[in-house]
Amino acid sequence: MRSSDLSWAICSRRKAKSAKRAANSAQATVAAAAKTFDRSAKKALKLEKAFAELRKQRQASNQKTVAPAAKP
Repeated sequence: MRSSDLSWAICSRRKAKSAKRAANSAQATVAAAAKTFDRSAKKALKLEKAFAELRKQRQASNQKTVAPAAKP
């Protein structure tokens, strides 16, 4: 085996390891982003439900105050 073949094999192996590390890092980044997105979506859903409940309460309150005044 020539030294150039050996150095090529070593370099190729290093590149493969580096690519594997980069892929693992990218995969971890994507997983973290998905987890963050999931948390944000859950929070948004909670807020949406809370606002809907407040809207219902407000409408009920408005109907109570407006209904008696409408009677002659």
